[in-house]
Amino acid sequence: EQDWSNVDGHKRLAELALSVQDFETARTHADRAYDLDPTDPEIRAVKASVDFHDGETEAATEMAESVLADRPDNLTAQMVLIAERMRAEDIDGALARIEAALEGAPADEALNLVKLAVLEQRGDRAAVGAHLVRMRALFPENGSVTEALITWHLQTGAIDAAEPLLRSRAEAETPGTQARVAADLALVQALFATRGAEAARAELDRLAAAAEDATPYARTRAELDVGTGRAEEGIAALRALIAGGTPSDNRRDTQIILARILAARGEAEDSAELVDAVLTEDALHVAALKMRAQRLIDTDRPDAAIRDLRNALNQEPRDPEALTLMAAAHEREGARELAGERLAMAVEASGRAPEESIRYARFLLQDDRADPAQAVIVEALRRRPGDPDLLTALGEIHLSEQAWDRAQEAVAALRTLDAPEAAARATALEAQILSGQRRFSETIDLLEGLSETPGGNRAALSGIVQTYARAGDFDGARTYLEGVRRSDPDAPLPRLMLAGLSALEGAAEDAEDAYRALIADRPDYAPAYEGLYLVLAGTGQNDAAAEILEAGLAATGAAARLRFIDAGRREAEGDFEGAIEVYESLYAEDSSAPLIANNLASLLSSHSSDPESQERAFAIARRLRSTDVPHFQDTYGWILARRGAHEEALPHLEQAAAGLPEEPLVRYHLGATQYHLGRTEAARANLEQALALAGPATPEAAMAEARALLKESARAADAAGSETGAEPPGAPISGQ
Repeated sequence: EQDWSNVDGHKRLAELALSVQDFETARTHADRAYDLDPTDPEIRAVKASVDFHDGETEAATEMAESVLADRPDNLTAQMVLIAERMRAEDIDGALARIEAALEGAPADEALNLVKLAVLEQRGDRAAVGAHLVRMRALFPENGSVTEALITWHLQTGAIDAAEPLLRSRAEAETPGTQARVAADLALVQALFATRGAEAARAELDRLAAAAEDATPYARTRAELDVGTGRAEEGIAALRALIAGGTPSDNRRDTQIILARILAARGEAEDSAELVDAVLTEDALHVAALKMRAQRLIDTDRPDAAIRDLRNALNQEPRDPEALTLMAAAHEREGARELAGERLAMAVEASGRAPEESIRYARFLLQDDRADPAQAVIVEALRRRPGDPDLLTALGEIHLSEQAWDRAQEAVAALRTLDAPEAAARATALEAQILSGQRRFSETIDLLEGLSETPGGNRAALSGIVQTYARAGDFDGARTYLEGVRRSDPDAPLPRLMLAGLSALEGAAEDAEDAYRALIADRPDYAPAYEGLYLVLAGTGQNDAAAEILEAGLAATGAAARLRFIDAGRREAEGDFEGAIEVYESLYAEDSSAPLIANNLASLLSSHSSDPESQERAFAIARRLRSTDVPHFQDTYGWILARRGAHEEALPHLEQAAAGLPEEPLVRYHLGATQYHLGRTEAARANLEQALALAGPATPEAAMAEARALLKESARAADAAGSETGAEPPGAPISGQ
């Protein structure tokens, strides 16, 4: 700055700025250095690099080539030409330039890293491994290279090659430190994944015997036992560790691990007791705060959950799990925009990990935002180019947009992966592409191949039958299923589908006989009871349908799907208390299901008059605040109206009526709310429409209320017409 004509200073500062990716500073000083000495090859190389970054590709390439004509060993210029080939998606050309550059600088770390990236992009796994071995020999202090080599060995099943690297990495850490424990457990995980549980147990026992504090290793061994068929033994070991210890971080961590295991086993009270005990000792224990927050979300207390999660994030601001839970809490309170923001933050905090990226992409798709969802997955794939979950998600997004060619690219990428599961996913995606293009015969051929792969049978069978049905070829579907049944007479799925085909074709008696025969052979098979119930109810045999549903509930241990049907049946018959009881049981098992939440909240609001039920209905329904599903809009709007928030309720009920113009209850809810707000003409129109649309299944209490409101509005209108000073409408809303 004091000597603006110091060409060497400008050159060195530009090179330094470029090395730390400060392109603005690099541009300033590269341009000044070039003005002072446009012939210096090093200055021209830096300028070419900055120009390339700024998008001046042609000029940058020409300058880089001219530099190499004078100085073939200039790495900065070589990097520009390599980057140009990569931008042009000429992988082979980029690799050729890298090899040429490495001849002059075989130990240049940046060049070797670029070669590694290009080999990964090329999908040459063998070459990636060979280059990682070479890089570790060249750069033994680079921990990232060692990590990458370990990962490569494990992905290729070469545990014998990975094990010494894992052991040496662990031995380099100080015994007793968190870093040493983490490194030891990474070895255990690798042994478990490649050699099985017994090898992992043996290593954990060795580590525990050698450690001054064996708790982390004993705890991990107990977790391993729980996950590998020795649950009672593992839980007993964890309880012993807790009982024998004094309050400490290690003991609290053990309590949380046991709490998670108990929660997964359905022992919610014992799990909660452990979490609360940890928080009594340490009110800011992050893992305990997250567990309590999940419990609070599940019980519709999102405000309290958010307080806990804020405390957790104050300590660990980039905890992806806490951010994801915060999103769930915001969704539960109906703040969808805030939920999206938290999911986006979780993606960033996780380093664009597959799970967080896919979760956020699906959230975006729910709002019909396919382009941002695709961008999220593409960015994650840049970090993990061959991840099968991400490739599958990308293919599904393209399918939703009917972008067949791009979906086919995802299929091709999946097929390059050397994994049976990836191949099965590719086939399933390709079948959806063909079906979407109405290429039915090709779809069936493809799915028949998938049905012969392990794990592919159920999905493929369903896909084949659906494809025949879409093509209108019911005979073809039946012939195929009968062939499958002959090859595997005991399999229930083909028989279930054959019965379903009969029902679809209108042959109710044949369908009934087939379902009953299947139930006789498989009395615990819930889908058969569901199919038979639908056939019986659909043909007016309501008593028989109720009997088969009761039998199914008893025989299957009250399968969730059958209970859901039972709740709907009870509601239709006017047994609202019974329906509420069933929905309560379903909600206790999964409070995140929006349909169950909607139905339970609606029944509580409409058929329970006590204040506690009304408050609970509102707490459950808050998540519906931002919904665009008409039935859900009606539920939330009516609950608001029942609470007296008529102005707030009105737009939700108007949107519901626009989406469900023929639903008498929706019309009644809107009309009653308008009446309360003094919008008499609109209210009368909707109430009259509700009565006109009402049928035998429409609750009479609601229609009686509609008639009463119409009479009241007529009296008010008469009174106003005769200038008697009648009171404006505004009676409290009650009833259905």
